[in-house]
Amino acid sequence: MERIFPPNNTMGRAMFAWNKSELDSSAERSALVAFCVANHVTTVLLHFYQWIGAANWTSANQSNLVALLTALHGSAVRVWGLIGAPDYAVNQLWVRRNIVDAVAAFNASSQGHRFDGLLYDCEYWTDAETYPPSDYVPALCRLIQDTRAHLQIPVGVFVQRNLIDPVRDPIDYDGLNDVDGAHLLRAADAVFVGSYDDHAEAHDGYPGQIAMIVPWVDRAAADGVGTLVWGCSETTDVQPSWITYNGATKADMETEHALIADALSAVDGGPYAGQAVHDYTAYKSMF
Repeated sequence: MERIFPPNNTMGRAMFAWNKSELDSSAERSALVAFCVANHVTTVLLHFYQWIGAANWTSANQSNLVALLTALHGSAVRVWGLIGAPDYAVNQLWVRRNIVDAVAAFNASSQGHRFDGLLYDCEYWTDAETYPPSDYVPALCRLIQDTRAHLQIPVGVFVQRNLIDPVRDPIDYDGLNDVDGAHLLRAADAVFVGSYDDHAEAHDGYPGQIAMIVPWVDRAAADGVGTLVWGCSETTDVQPSWITYNGATKADMETEHALIADALSAVDGGPYAGQAVHDYTAYKSMF
């Protein structure tokens, strides 16, 4: 086994992987592992719904998912299940039956190759009228906490970078009156911050990734909650162009990631974990 060392003295490098169609054969599994080794990816955030979510569970899908986790674990790559939709926190019975129970059944039957964590991507801020934060955030916190209790694995949450901004309306939940981000930091084992920019530092009137991640790292450290903070880097072809490394080289992105690590990594093992790259399909097409 070739051990993967995270880059830039960080705790890890994560990568989102959404598409079953490019991960389901033996050759595709081998290619993914080789990519992780070559690019220092220590955690794959795997969208697993097409294998075992709801009615997708079949013996063939289960076997292929076991094979995928086995291949990744063989190079000590952790695998977190990735799942979510804006309505999850307000449809928790459906989530429990179709998502959480599916992961529990898989973990119980997968011959030792289990999911190492679960990441919820429930972007309620895209429709605040339907999902008002004052109601939604407490529900999301309960979903995180209940999922952890049921699965006995770490549970994380993807967050928009501005959810920690002090100008947001405070929310009352579990004895704390504070903004969304403070509650989510307290509830989750890890937050993945949508810190999308193609520079580490401020440029051309844009903030840079460091400035987007710092408030989360500082708050996690100040609160002493033990929650890990991951920054997120975009590589897909999206607009505006300044939010993505698409069109840049891997070396360009690594230069910026090194600056982020220099600014945020702590010798005493502080909250900053590293960068999570979105996503495998686009990342592997970079030169």
